[in-house]
Amino acid sequence: MKVIDTQHEFATAWLEATRHLVAKPSHDEYSLFLYIEKPLDIGPRSKFILEEYEKILQKKDNSLNMVADTIFPSGMYLRNKRDWSLMRNEYLEKYEWIKGHSSNAWGTYAHRLLHRELLSGEIIDPLGCVIDKINKWVIELNKPYKASYEIDFFDESLDVSIYRGTTDRNRPYGGPCLSHLSFKVDADKRLHITALYRSHYYLEKALGNLFGLSRLLRAMCEQTNLRAGSMTCLSTYGLLDTGASRSGLVLKEVESFIKLSDEFGRPNP
Repeated sequence: MKVIDTQHEFATAWLEATRHLVAKPSHDEYSLFLYIEKPLDIGPRSKFILEEYEKILQKKDNSLNMVADTIFPSGMYLRNKRDWSLMRNEYLEKYEWIKGHSSNAWGTYAHRLLHRELLSGEIIDPLGCVIDKINKWVIELNKPYKASYEIDFFDESLDVSIYRGTTDRNRPYGGPCLSHLSFKVDADKRLHITALYRSHYYLEKALGNLFGLSRLLRAMCEQTNLRAGSMTCLSTYGLLDTGASRSGLVLKEVESFIKLSDEFGRPNP
């Protein structure tokens, strides 16, 4: 187990977790826990990390936005002027095209977060249900229930679930890795997000995942008029996924990137 709780921003928290995985001989960790106090902030060092890592990912036919959009389609959200219904409708209309990308063969988190068919046949918007619950109980009735806003990927309830045993139980790898999202409202009316991953590729996916979760939290705050709280990410298994069959990066590239990030802001000798 490893806890990273000294970093205020998601990009620097990811860097510290990656540093830990590099240092371990096995390059993996069970229960890799990130606590990020200000998940919407992107300071100068975080901006540098994101920009430089994006250059690396693009050489591997990947990008931070591609990964982030699998969690929340922020481009559609902004293009539709933050109208939740318009954004959701556009995403569902384009979903088959989105799913056509090889990395989305099993589907996307965003689709499971925005579209759910219950056993009764009723179609619901799981994230929309969370927004409605918060707006009703916290905003309208001023009853700030703190722990009633779950998105569980296992069942067919109003909890927000991503993993589905009916379709995912026979898939040993390849997604989905994000299993559960939990939203909490504190006494100061700040919205906190917690994400549970069953497995996490830290080079190919993790930074983009955190970026997507940050964008999702921002949108949820905009839809509920709450301030952003913290982000917690628990990877029950985290892996430094070097190699051609995974991220495409080799260990020396990762070590060089960490060194480059550490040198940011230091005065020249």
